[in-house]
Formats: sequence, C-alpha cells, structure tokens
Amino acid sequence: MIVETAREKKVTQIIIGQSSQTLWQEITRGNFVNDLIEQLGPIDLHIVAVQRYPELLEHSHEKGFSAYLVKQDGSYVLSEEPGGEDTIKGIFFRELDTDFNSGLFKIVRNGEAQYLRILQSEWVKPHS
Repeated sequence: MIVETAREKKVTQIIIGQSSQTLWQEITRGNFVNDLIEQLGPIDLHIVAVQRYPELLEHSHEKGFSAYLVKQDGSYVLSEEPGGEDTIKGIFFRELDTDFNSGLFKIVRNGEAQYLRILQSEWVKPHS
C-alpha cells in the first residue's frame, strides 16, 4: 500500500518511524524496512529513530497526561477513566492547534516506548 500510493502520487521521499519488530517477528515475518527498500526503487527512504519522538513532541504537541484507550464496539477510544479489562493505560500527547483529541498515545511494552496514532479520540491501528 505504501509503495503503490507513493508511486501514484509521484512521491520522491518517504519518512517512517523506526520499526519496533522483535527479533522473532523479523524472523517469522521478514524485515519491514528491507522489504520496503526493495520495492521502492528510486524513492528515498528516511528512518526516524523512535527515541526522537519525545524531542519532537515538544514542538508539535501539548504536554502529555495520563489517559486510557478503552475498547468500544471493536475499536479503542481515548478516555480519562479506565473502562474494563480491555483498557490500555498510557500518556496522551494532544496535537497543538486542534479542537479534536488527535495526537500520540505513548505506551511502554517490554521496556520499550511505543507511540500509537490517535485521530479524533480513536486509535488508528496500522494495517497488518
């Protein structure tokens, strides 16, 4: 999907966040970045380290606050209160200059920070 869209839009450069695959995922599914590079051809690929997110957040997002992603009707919705067993606790960084709850939701899994994209209070899950 990334490659097709980039070619259709005549994109010359793509910037992605560092892949958070475990070694086991890389062995069983392959390396996402290597697969992408093979398919891109003349399109430049830039990879931004996940550790840079906190620095970048200061310029584009409000200060983070504790929040929850609560499962509702098959999706996860941002909430200030926990709501059952399928609740994910984290820190929500709301984008500056917006009236909506859109931004990044930081969780820590296996000692590593991961950032989930929130759009109008709902978790935008990446396509697998």
